[in-house]
Amino acid sequence: MLNKISFALASLLLAGAAHATLIGEIATNHDTIATAQNVNGSFSTDADANILNSTTIPHVSIRGTGDGTWDMYRFSVGTGGSTATFDIDYGMYDLDSYLKLFAMDGTLLVQHDDGGATDPGSASGWDSLLNYTFAGAGDYVVAVGRCCSAPLTRGQDYVLNISLANPGNNVPEPGLLGLLGLRGLRGRWGRQRRRLGRCSPGPVVAGLR
Repeated sequence: MLNKISFALASLLLAGAAHATLIGEIATNHDTIATAQNVNGSFSTDADANILNSTTIPHVSIRGTGDGTWDMYRFSVGTGGSTATFDIDYGMYDLDSYLKLFAMDGTLLVQHDDGGATDPGSASGWDSLLNYTFAGAGDYVVAVGRCCSAPLTRGQDYVLNISLANPGNNVPEPGLLGLLGLRGLRGRWGRQRRRLGRCSPGPVVAGLR
C-alpha cells in the first residue's frame, strides 16, 4: 500500500500533461469488476519503443505492484470490431503473468497465459501478450494475475500496455490526474529480477496471436 501511495505522489509532482502514457495504479483496492481502476483518459499516440505501432494506435501503460489480489483495469471500446492488444512488460523473472478479460456483467471473454515469444519490453516469452477483437462497443475489464489463474503475490511488479484502435470516453477523470506519470519513470522498472519459480509456457489462445 505504501509503495502505491508513494508512486502516486511522485507521479503527481512530476506529471506534465493530461495524456501521459505511463500511469500508476490507484492505492485503493481494485480487485473486482465493480472497483476496477478506470484508465479512460490516458490513451495517447506518444512514441514508445516498447509498444508496437505506438504512434498510430492509442495506448496506455499502467505500472502495477501485486498486493495479494488481482489487479483490474476498466476501459471503454468506442466501436464494435475494434482490436486491442494487452501486453505485459518487465514481469519476468519474478512474475509469470496471467490475463483475464471480462465484460461488465462478469462474463469471462478470454484468459491468457504466455505471449510465447519476446516482444519489445519483454525478455521472456512468459510475459503475457494477448490480442482480442471486441464484438461490440462498451466498457470492459482486464485483470492481471499470475500463472496459472491466481492472484498476484505481494511485491510482484509489471507494466501493462493496452493498445486499442478506438478507445471510448478518452477524457481523464478528476481523480486520475494525480496518478499520471512520465515515460521516464518506466526505465527504473526495466531491470529483470531473478524469478522465484515458473510454470511451463502455455500456447497462445487460438486465434489471438
